[in-house]
Amino acid sequence: MNNSFNPQLTKKVIIGTKSPSRRNIFKLMNFRFQYRSPNINEKKVKDLNNDKYDALKIAKAKAEHLSKKYRNKIIVTFDTTILFKKRTIYKCDNPECCKRILSAFNDKSHDLYTAMIFMINNNLIKSTLTKTKITFKNTKVREVDSYVEKNFKQISKAVGCYNIEGKGKFFFKDIYGSYFNIIGIDAINFLKTLKSIWMVKKKIGIVAKKLSHSLSPLIHNYWSNNNNNKFIYRKYEVKENKIDEFFNKYRRDKRFVGFNITIPYKEIFISLCDKVTTRANKIGSVNLIYKKDKIIFGDNTDVIGFSKTFNSLKIKNTKSVLLVGAGGAARAILYFLNKKRIENIDIFATSMRREENLKKRFKFNRFLIRSTHFRKRYDLIINASSAGMTKKNKINRNILSLVRKARGVIDIVYNPIDTELLKKAKKHEIKFSGGLKMLVEQAKPSYEIWSGNKIEINRKIYQMLINKKWLKSQSQEI
Repeated sequence: MNNSFNPQLTKKVIIGTKSPSRRNIFKLMNFRFQYRSPNINEKKVKDLNNDKYDALKIAKAKAEHLSKKYRNKIIVTFDTTILFKKRTIYKCDNPECCKRILSAFNDKSHDLYTAMIFMINNNLIKSTLTKTKITFKNTKVREVDSYVEKNFKQISKAVGCYNIEGKGKFFFKDIYGSYFNIIGIDAINFLKTLKSIWMVKKKIGIVAKKLSHSLSPLIHNYWSNNNNNKFIYRKYEVKENKIDEFFNKYRRDKRFVGFNITIPYKEIFISLCDKVTTRANKIGSVNLIYKKDKIIFGDNTDVIGFSKTFNSLKIKNTKSVLLVGAGGAARAILYFLNKKRIENIDIFATSMRREENLKKRFKFNRFLIRSTHFRKRYDLIINASSAGMTKKNKINRNILSLVRKARGVIDIVYNPIDTELLKKAKKHEIKFSGGLKMLVEQAKPSYEIWSGNKIEINRKIYQMLINKKWLKSQSQEI
């Protein structure tokens, strides 16, 4: 057994692969993992685009398939893809296919990518994508044919039809990158990630009724990995009648540092906290819970996220605002606008049921349910609703028609990244900001409170989230 890891912990790991080569590597490293084959049709995985991210999508689909079956297990899955002349190369199901591929590689270079996904209970913990550049020798046709005919049963299980650790090594002229990556495992990253998971001391997460594909675990686990903090951020789907039970377990669990809250529970959790910050109390909802000296605090960081977004536009003397939406995010925005002494605000919502409650807490001009009652122009248009989000209702056409006369537009929707509202702002050269900035900026203070570390927001985190190969299938919390 590998001396670096507790044997009891290896029992918690399931390796999702049917590749004999990968299993042999684990055997050489003296690991005794459980193995399960993720029986999915790789070619039917959604949104494959013949690019390097296809490997990540396929590995993620495998992990999700196994994670649903095996609760509380660390699921690790892999996928290796080859990009050659801007095309993804798949496994072959007949010898002629292998001969064509190997002949095409002859005396040329191609890129091999291996993706690795770590997941617990459908929570994405870590994803890696490692590239190796391979150059083939000039090999004769008869050598290719002979190799395929003698070894097809074995090589048909490998992308590219070559077997570097076996008889296929004669094809290779140069390798730039990891040898193990060609076999299908980024061994160094695997060991580092597994060790970091097993050394986790503290839990953080997000709570809601349904979370499906929340992006919050990606953000917080990214910060944890990059700052060597021993945190793991998970999704906690809690039924409304189980909230008290969940909260009491949190109170007793010394390893459970805190959590975020999203719809529809932001207003419910405020009453459970021992203490609530002034802004959270004024807003009437919390999206952050944390412990300090055995006291449970509630706070609202949506305000911070929106303030960073608003200030980035640098619009001076904002006097009139159209706010679309009247939910939890809208409350935080109203709090910020009132703090800025902006009160000439029209709220547009689909029903009047929230009007009275908002009137008790905030100053605004009108509460509208008909878009025909809009003013002719507003300095700032803010969408704090789900309108325009993927698979949701489109943004009202009368709102879009107001954009050309506005001085700024903010849309807290981040899926899609370019909403109809933002496209309209771009067209008319109006200052704008999308939802990803608010999402990351409101997450930052949460992580800083839990970890005690200052976080620098860099381009890499936005690149990770902007990558539409991940975002296309994601839903959004507001």
